[in-house]
Amino acid sequence: MKEFEQLHWASPISDDNLNNEVNSLSVSDRYNIRQQSINKECPTFVNTIDEVIDFIKSYNTECIEDIHIVPIIYNDYLDTLLFGIINNLGYTPEIKMMSGKITSLLVKYNNVLFNITLSDTKANDTDVWINNDDFELYYTIDDAFYNGLICHEHMSTYNKQTINIENLLPIGPKSGYFTEHVSQPLMGIDSRKAYTSDFMSIEYFPVFNYFDIWQEYDNHKIEDYTQYIVKVDPQSANPILFSGTYSRCYGYKLNRIREKFIVMYYKKPSNLAPSNSQSLVKNVFNSKLPTHLKKFIVNKNLGLIEKKKNKKSVCKAFKNCNEALYYQTKLNKGQIYSINEEETIMTKDISPLDLNPSPTISIKKKVKGTLHILCVSKEENLTNGFLPIKELIYEIRDLKNYNTYKKLTDAKIKVYGIKTDSMIR
Repeated sequence: MKEFEQLHWASPISDDNLNNEVNSLSVSDRYNIRQQSINKECPTFVNTIDEVIDFIKSYNTECIEDIHIVPIIYNDYLDTLLFGIINNLGYTPEIKMMSGKITSLLVKYNNVLFNITLSDTKANDTDVWINNDDFELYYTIDDAFYNGLICHEHMSTYNKQTINIENLLPIGPKSGYFTEHVSQPLMGIDSRKAYTSDFMSIEYFPVFNYFDIWQEYDNHKIEDYTQYIVKVDPQSANPILFSGTYSRCYGYKLNRIREKFIVMYYKKPSNLAPSNSQSLVKNVFNSKLPTHLKKFIVNKNLGLIEKKKNKKSVCKAFKNCNEALYYQTKLNKGQIYSINEEETIMTKDISPLDLNPSPTISIKKKVKGTLHILCVSKEENLTNGFLPIKELIYEIRDLKNYNTYKKLTDAKIKVYGIKTDSMIR
């Protein structure tokens, strides 16, 4: 006989149990390099709530003695599915969230764990749907890119001095107006595949170890893959290149501009790993995947090398917001996310004054129920990773944006600001 292990709100959550669960969260300060991402058991693709419920109910769990994980890919929003599972099975699944978005639901049925995820669980800020036909090829190409970039040969290690200085002088995308805010309509001159092309421009990946420290500048010839702290006049310096009076830059950018700056300190990488960026990108774009998935693989993995923290969470769902607030106050931590169960209502209206009556269809959404999810997280700053590579990509983008800016201003075209890789005019 099949039984769910946890009944939906069968009893109140124990203060001690929740507190112990939160306190037991163990978070490493080391970058975790994943292995092959495809589960040994082929996932089942489902598109509707009914398909999920039917699949779970019909799955033969009687003869399974050890814990067995069954992956399910759900190509729709997991918020809706959460309500479907609760309403149909009377059961609250284990919830995992990332950046306020549900990324997986875990349903335990006897000794079977049904792990229901999105097509790509790493797409925390983008909804990407991968169909059954593309699934295996997608993960094969994605794993090849990931393993070629995110590997021990390219990994840097950070000491406290490095972390403190680089938090004080970050390298990142530029965004803002060069003058006061302009109220008139403006347009953006964009770059296609900006970060992809910047990544492909890298000849060597800088790799810093724990003993690579910031030192006073000794007047050596500026090197492309060494980092420098420079001082500029903020009134005359170009904001595309420098964020303020003091900026941290790669020599790659400094060697290719004609701007005044004073070098104060430098940090030289202990190793330069030959870049495989061009072959990695070509392998993706030469595949038979749809174009949007090719772009997504590159952008997603270039985002992963910017990771600065590890994070784990405990998530609990409540019908009553006050109950969620109680536990949030009791723990003195956590964030509450509210999600709605919505019903789509279609109505047909015919105006009595219309000589040729034809119904006007209106669509409204009615909130049927609300869940309040308390998400309590624990995080650790990373002491190693691949951030220097991403910072080099940002520096190359600064240089390309600067060259675009010069071309526009030389042509007497006024540029009002910048947004990442787009000149605003």
